[in-house]
Amino acid sequence: MTGSAWAEAIGAELDAAGLPTLATVVGHVRAAASTEPYLLRSRITRALKESYAPFACEEAPLRAVIHQACEVLVRIGDLTVFQSDGGPGYVATPERLVAIDDDEVAILGMAAGSAAPTTGLVRKAPRAEALEAISAPLISLAEEIGTPDWRLHILTVGGMDEQTAGPAALFTRLGGAAASGERLEHVELNALRVLTKRGAYFGRYQAAGPDGRWTGLAGEGVFCAARRRPFGWQTCVISSTPRGVTAVDVPDLDRWRWAVAGQTLRDGDPIFEWRDNQLQSLTPPPFQIQRLFDLAGDGVAPWRWAIAAAPVDLARLLVASKA
Repeated sequence: MTGSAWAEAIGAELDAAGLPTLATVVGHVRAAASTEPYLLRSRITRALKESYAPFACEEAPLRAVIHQACEVLVRIGDLTVFQSDGGPGYVATPERLVAIDDDEVAILGMAAGSAAPTTGLVRKAPRAEALEAISAPLISLAEEIGTPDWRLHILTVGGMDEQTAGPAALFTRLGGAAASGERLEHVELNALRVLTKRGAYFGRYQAAGPDGRWTGLAGEGVFCAARRRPFGWQTCVISSTPRGVTAVDVPDLDRWRWAVAGQTLRDGDPIFEWRDNQLQSLTPPPFQIQRLFDLAGDGVAPWRWAIAAAPVDLARLLVASKA
């Protein structure tokens, strides 16, 4: 059987390089999770490598798209991840319908015998049709997204849960830890990237030189940063004073992204812009914010979604500060 015939037989779409698309892999992982009590990522990878063998894919990019598919399913809420002796594993979440607006719902989770489709990065359907065909509870988008995650991060780093403080409170808390943190000696340009600039282009701290808002250490203050380690770049928060530079590592990437949002908002700059029903994130979106935009919008480019006003208002509430 030819590769194209096999693709048609298993309902796969291939990209220009002959690799199954992300949507294809997401659908296949979701279908497996709907019938199995749990799945180990190693088992998913092994099974899909065998299933996609007729496409003669290179192993590294195929493995990457499989892992990305699992991450997407966790982020949107179809799967929950757990750690086992055999590595990461996944369990399907309970099936529910999430009201995106008055006319549309997102279908999340899985249930035995459900009539819900398994294909699509995010499964969406007209509200009336979904309620008629799928026996699952209907909840609001706000209920699905939950309380702001920056509050949980503040508690984790030993701060108080200030409901009105906003992400800037997390940045301030980490800044205090950085002031009494590890002293950085002989800070070199290529070993430290500091978020000190402002502008629409965020940039990459991993770039060969200063890029976007990232530059070498310049001046005093508290900043989100990244420093080079033997194994790669380590996200952190630094405190620069006349006495030197100290730092606290922030290995939890979601916590660091909330800290970046907090620093940006503290400086009076937005972390996203919405106009003409298009939203552009101006800083790396934290897990919860990206999840909201993925569920309620349609991704059109990196950090950009086509999205209506109501979920954008919900995002504003999640990052709001009244203090």
